Amino acid sequence: MTTFEEQYAALFGTGSSDRQYIKYGSSGEGFQYIQTGPLKQVPQTMPNGDKKFMVKENGKWSAKAEGSFSEELENFEPRKDIEIPVKVVGHILKGGKKDEDFEPFETMWELRAGNREEKFKEAMLEAEVAAVEGTKYFEKLLDNSTKPFKYTIKIVVPKAAE
Repeated sequence: MTTFEEQYAALFGTGSSDRQYIKYGSSGEGFQYIQTGPLKQVPQTMPNGDKKFMVKENGKWSAKAEGSFSEELENFEPRKDIEIPVKVVGHILKGGKKDEDFEPFETMWELRAGNREEKFKEAMLEAEVAAVEGTKYFEKLLDNSTKPFKYTIKIVVPKAAE
């Protein structure tokens, strides 16, 4: 028989996420990733999780949640965000030293932050390889002193693809 606590946790979570996130301490740090599944394009969302639309009111564009504006207003759904399931396999500290205490974990690499999407596009064009399961990446935070944060991304080209 399922207990109340087990059922509640299964339906609504425990209040804390099991998902681990990629966290940079300072500019100059980097992470190494291995793609574990197909990349996904997902709708942009508002902070509360509602789907985002750009809406023109009184001559100005602003972000609004789906269903919170009149459909008669000029509106469009912004370009979708890119997410890639990855295993984070390495952490490089500022100065280039490998973090020996780092423990690999799986997460979703979200390209919406900073200039990540632009740098991902550049890396794909430079490497001329598809973003598929097994692809290896290196991302480094260049500058987090002003927003948007600035990153560099490199795709590690497999020997067979060279």
